[in-house]
Amino acid sequence: MVGRILPSEISEQRFGRMILAFVVIGFLSLLVAGGGAAVIMGLSEDRNVWVSHTYEVESHIDGLRFHLERLASARRGYLLGDDAKFRAAYAASSAAIPAEIDALQRLTVDNPRQQPAPSSRPADRCARRLDGRRRGGGTGPRRPGLRHGR
Repeated sequence: MVGRILPSEISEQRFGRMILAFVVIGFLSLLVAGGGAAVIMGLSEDRNVWVSHTYEVESHIDGLRFHLERLASARRGYLLGDDAKFRAAYAASSAAIPAEIDALQRLTVDNPRQQPAPSSRPADRCARRLDGRRRGGGTGPRRPGLRHGR
């Protein structure tokens, strides 16, 4: 009975192979889970970059809106009464607007639909109108009746 394998030895060999198979399956599962986590982290980082980019674009849009509103307010104030503070506010806003537009163009260069048309620069149109009124008229308000509440 030297060459014969007993049934208890066969069941121990099967048990050992099953344990080895389960350990291998466990390690493979860990590798798959780790790879999946790495892929998800990479996607998450990419999405975080785009979300940050969106916030930066929105920040520049808000800055542009602020300067356009300030420009319009300064223009109205200047037309109502020739005051140096309105000219200073107008000059500051008109100087800041091109930088905001350039930043927006730089940030949106990857999407041509987001690029503004060259003729759609409201600050340029507003500046041309205000400069034309300054050259065409005197230094006082355009309609003196507005100053006195008439």
